[in-house]
Amino acid sequence: LTFNGGSQNLESFSLAPPSQTAFNESGTPWTVDDGLTLNAGLYDQGGPEVAYHDSSETQLGDNTRNEGVDLRDNGNTIGSVANGEWVEYTIDVAAAGTYQLSFAAATMSSGRTVTASVEQDGAVYTSATPQAVTNTGGWTNYQANNGIELDLAAGEQTLRLTFNGGAMNLQSFTLTPDASAATTAMASTMSLMTTGDDGPGSIPSLDDVVVPSDDVALAGVDQPEHVGVA
Repeated sequence: LTFNGGSQNLESFSLAPPSQTAFNESGTPWTVDDGLTLNAGLYDQGGPEVAYHDSSETQLGDNTRNEGVDLRDNGNTIGSVANGEWVEYTIDVAAAGTYQLSFAAATMSSGRTVTASVEQDGAVYTSATPQAVTNTGGWTNYQANNGIELDLAAGEQTLRLTFNGGAMNLQSFTLTPDASAATTAMASTMSLMTTGDDGPGSIPSLDDVVVPSDDVALAGVDQPEHVGVA
């Protein structure tokens, strides 16, 4: 601390890392419900080593955000990516479950991958194996990969994308609920619903259904003149 200009008193000072928030007008986490597609350039606010890691703070892009992450296409795309760099996005997952994460990326080389990890309440709780980025033959020829599975908890959390292998450009990423997982869960539920005393897959027979006598009244229910079973 250097003091300039003359007499003054200093009682104390505080030092704290900058807060990390989603990069939108309200700073609200991006909602993941039936799906989310987000431009890569919308990585979190917070600065270096908080919301992103870049190998150099020298701006090699269009300087849309005046930070080290090299942005292209009016701030929508991350370009000039180097090995080991990462960016983070604060998201809010509406319902826990299995989600597919895919990337729209471009590179003119092989051996490039993206790794995803997710942190909640200060701890990383899930991650995925590195996903290959296809050699698309052009820096603006973006192509989506097949997607990787992430088992996400509900609530606010931070998604980190780490770039491995060298130069690539990232246009966007997409998170969608895994349809196959939902189908499996529904099938399991239907199986339980159709399991009777005779074993799995059986439907309770009419003989197992108790039909009230005409002489039995249910409190609060208007009784028909006659109820019969054919």
